[in-house]
Amino acid sequence: MQDNFCEVGDLVKIDYATLDGKPLKFVGLCTWTCGYKYTFLTGRGEETWVRGDLELVAEVINEGR
Repeated sequence: MQDNFCEVGDLVKIDYATLDGKPLKFVGLCTWTCGYKYTFLTGRGEETWVRGDLELVAEVINEGR
């Protein structure tokens, strides 16, 4: 496990299928983190994820630090 999955300002890509098979794809800018929860600004509004889920389905595509 990484010490810091992402930090505020990082651009993150999410690409996965939900349990019912619906695809969820977006690119979001990390706007907040407390170390285990992360909030992203996306074209659909805000998305908040826990770190364990992000490590499975997300990729940091541009570090803003």
